[in-house]
Amino acid sequence: MKKINHIVKKRVYHFGWYKWLSSGLLVLLLLCLFFKCCTNERQMPNQSVRVHSIDTTKIKRIKNDPLGRYAVNDLINIYLKENTDIDEFVSDFQKKLPNDTIVVNYYAEAYKRIQFSVNEKRKEFIKNIAKADTSAVKFVTNEWVFKKQQNTSDPGFNSVKNTWFYKKIGVFDAWQKTKGDPNIKIAVLDDGFDLKHIELKNSYVTPWNVFDYSNNVYARPETQFHGTHVAGIIVAEANNNFGIAGVAPECKIIPVQISNESGIITTSSLLDGIFYALKNDAKVINISIAMSIGPQARNLSLHDQKLIEKFSFHEEQELWDEVFEIVQKENAIIVQAAGNDGVIASVDPMKRSEKTIIVGATNENDERAYFSDKGDAVNVYAPGTDIYSTLPNNQMDYLDGTSMASPIVAGCVGLVLSAHPDLSPKEVIALFSKQNDQNIPFNVNDLISKSL
Repeated sequence: MKKINHIVKKRVYHFGWYKWLSSGLLVLLLLCLFFKCCTNERQMPNQSVRVHSIDTTKIKRIKNDPLGRYAVNDLINIYLKENTDIDEFVSDFQKKLPNDTIVVNYYAEAYKRIQFSVNEKRKEFIKNIAKADTSAVKFVTNEWVFKKQQNTSDPGFNSVKNTWFYKKIGVFDAWQKTKGDPNIKIAVLDDGFDLKHIELKNSYVTPWNVFDYSNNVYARPETQFHGTHVAGIIVAEANNNFGIAGVAPECKIIPVQISNESGIITTSSLLDGIFYALKNDAKVINISIAMSIGPQARNLSLHDQKLIEKFSFHEEQELWDEVFEIVQKENAIIVQAAGNDGVIASVDPMKRSEKTIIVGATNENDERAYFSDKGDAVNVYAPGTDIYSTLPNNQMDYLDGTSMASPIVAGCVGLVLSAHPDLSPKEVIALFSKQNDQNIPFNVNDLISKSL
C-alpha cells in the first residue's frame, strides 16, 4: 500500500505544468456552468428551444373554421404521449413524408410538445398523417393566434369614478383582513409590461419573455399597453402618493410576456407562459386573452353557438383541459377572461374546462356588460367597464373589457389565498363560481368570511 501511495504522489508531483493549466481551466469552466445552472434553475423554462419567431405574413383566417379564427398558417403543433421519444418521432415522421420539407421550429421535451414548419398547401394533409399515429400522438393543432380582451394616501382614490369597482366587490372591507401576502405570487400572462412604472416597480418578481427567452419584458404605449394595465389592477402599489392601488397590493406578480414585438400571442407562447409560471411557484395565473374570431361569429344565433360548443374543437378542448389539470396538480389556479364578443364563452375550447375560473364583465349597474361573453361556462362576473389602472410611461387611464374583470378576480383570489393559504384550487374555484344566474358581481369580503 505504501508503494502504491508513493507512486501516485510522484506522478501527481511531476504532472506537466501545461496539463495543470488545462485541468484548472476545465475545472473553472465546469464550476461556471454549475453555478449558472443553479442560478437559473428556478427561472429558466424546462424546454429545449425557445418559441420560434412569427412570420406575420403567414397569419390567415382558417378556411372552414366555424368561428373564422386566425392561425399562423405554415405551423402545426403536435403533442406527444408521455412515453414517446421526440427525436425518434421526428425522424420517423419525416421519413413518412420524404417529399415534404418539415422543419422543427420548436420543442419542449418536458411537456412532449413539438412545432413543425410545413408547406401551407400541404398542412392539412400533414396534420392528418400525424393524427393517424395514435400510438405516439395525443393532439395536433394549429398555431392559433389569440387577442387581448380590452374594449378599448393615493390621489386616485379621491375620485369615485376611479374606485367604484373596489366598493362594488367589497375590496375596502377585505383590506381590513388582508391586503395580500408577498408569498402569494400571481403570474400575469400578457403582451408586455412597463416594470419601471411607479405603481409596479416594487411589485414583481422573476419576469420572463418567452419569445426573447430572457427577462427582457417591455411595453409600447400605442401597441403593447394591455399587460401594464392588467398588472396594475392586481398589484399597483398602495400608499405611494400616486394613482390608486391594486386589488391585492401586497401580493407579487410574475410578469410573463407572451407576445412578440408585434403584440402577437400564439398557442405555443401561451403554453410556455403557463409552464414558466408553474416553475416559478405562481399560485394564481391570470390570462386576459381569448381566441381571435372573425366578425361573422358575433352574428351567430344562440342555437348555432351551442352547436359549435357541442360538436366543434373537441381536440383543442381536451388539450386545454389536460393543461389546466396539470396546473391544478401544481396547486395553482388559472383565472381567464371570458371574451368580448357577446357570445357564449364555451364556443372557445379554452373556456370549456371546469378547472379554471372564467370571468365575465359587469357595468356599474350590476348588468352584464354588452360586450361580455356569457353562458354556463362563466363562473363569476366582475366589474369590467371604466376600470382605472396603469399604462406605460407612468400614465393612468380607463379600459373596458373582460380583460379588466379577470385581473380583478385574480387579485381577489390572491386576497383569499393570503387569508386562507391552505385552500385547494378546487375549493377556490368552487368559492368563486357563481351562485345564481343574475350576472351580479361577487363580494370578496364575503368570500373571505365564508372560507373561514
